[in-house]
Amino acid sequence: MTPHTLTDDTLVRANDLVGPNQYNPEKHGPRLLPFGRSKFFADIRAGKIPEGIKLGSRTTAYRWGDIREAYGLPAVAQAEG
Repeated sequence: MTPHTLTDDTLVRANDLVGPNQYNPEKHGPRLLPFGRSKFFADIRAGKIPEGIKLGSRTTAYRWGDIREAYGLPAVAQAEG
């Protein structure tokens, strides 16, 4: 999963965005955001990012479009056709 392949409606989990607590790029792959979990969750508490969407009792996902806009990441070019 790379930022260039995600549409604004794609739902992503925190581990996909910033990696798990014990982040190891060789084991977990690249992160979508260049910072850690604490900043991500602090930005949610501060209201910079909307609350996630509960998918289950222990699963929360976030709209990629909300994340992209909050951090000023470029939008994916939509294919014509």
